Amino acid sequence: MESLTDLPPELEKVAVPGCFSVTRLASSGDCILKAIVPQAACPAWPPSPEAEFGRITHSLMDLAARGQIESSKLDPRPVEIALERLLLNERVGHESTMNTHDCLDLRTAFTQCEWRKRTSLAVARTLEVLNLRRPTGDGGELTQGNRIPLMRALQLEGFAASEVALESKNLRLKGRADFLRVLADGTVEVSDFKSGNVLDDEGEVDEVTALQLRLYGLGILELAPRARVELKVVSRGGTSRVTFSTEDIDKTRKWLAELTSQLPEGEWIQSERIAVVGSQCRGCKARAVCPVYRTSIAELWKRSDLLIKLPLDIAGRILEVESHAEGTTTIRLTDLAGRTTKIHRICPGILPTDFDRDGVFWFFNLASSEVAVRNGKWRHPRNFHDLPASTLERRAWTLQVYRVAAFS
Repeated sequence: MESLTDLPPELEKVAVPGCFSVTRLASSGDCILKAIVPQAACPAWPPSPEAEFGRITHSLMDLAARGQIESSKLDPRPVEIALERLLLNERVGHESTMNTHDCLDLRTAFTQCEWRKRTSLAVARTLEVLNLRRPTGDGGELTQGNRIPLMRALQLEGFAASEVALESKNLRLKGRADFLRVLADGTVEVSDFKSGNVLDDEGEVDEVTALQLRLYGLGILELAPRARVELKVVSRGGTSRVTFSTEDIDKTRKWLAELTSQLPEGEWIQSERIAVVGSQCRGCKARAVCPVYRTSIAELWKRSDLLIKLPLDIAGRILEVESHAEGTTTIRLTDLAGRTTKIHRICPGILPTDFDRDGVFWFFNLASSEVAVRNGKWRHPRNFHDLPASTLERRAWTLQVYRVAAFS
């Protein structure tokens, strides 16, 4: 008989690395665990269609930044051809995995309207990148960032490169800037490419993206203290600037120094001490092994006045299993918060036939058509689904199910 995967054990402690990923550090919010947990300690979940398309869009922009897309007069057709080629390669790669729950063709993961919007925006952002790297009269040539040491590159007037590796042992930072160029007046321009919208309700670059770029800016100043640094983000909202004033620099340096002072390199830290549940849990694979998330999330499911968005997860004891003619399954359960909840239209193969229903089951990365945010406050859904009931709903492409056999 087929069996479900057991819920991974809680992560008791983690070792503090010498350098921190700029991207992870910026997106971790108050949760230090997310910033330092090794990827090997997290479950190997497949990426979502949104993340996959975002990665492809990033690759498309990178091709443009490296001069591998030629488009005279900003003609979109060469960009569209390059995007089609990337999508075809992605589909072949997925098919080779033979995982039927993977999204083999990203077009099937979105409505036609969503697909047109995403692809048109990807092309538009890439055209902006092409415009960024057009000759400015300084005689520079674009190269790949790993061909020239960054310290030397910052001294080359007209230098331009994509995927520029940056590492500072003093700041304990490492990462890759999407695009960097040195203008004729010596200004160092750092650009980051985002596939989604990174602007807040006031039209300003959100805190996560701004912090990421400012950390890159600190890395540049570490190598060239007198450099004038300009930070840009190219996203669904267009090209936006991130301020990097003396006040921004001092504030970011202070924040980083306070954080790293709490994290001596090589020290082992108990996960419970540094894990914080919040909006940063959405998309974080570590939550499946996070002791704080697993023990505290049920209390948050009860509330209807939260100001943060929770991951679409649920866990509890199964009360009823209903099988449908098309092979899908609907289950009713009492969740860990004591609520009665349902998961509709679970795809065949997710739950093995005649599986043992005893114990507690965790469902990560569900989908739901319920309106979770009302008047700016979050209410965790009671109804979830895997397969959509109509084209207006989204499928839970990355649904992961685990069973806890021993539960009292």
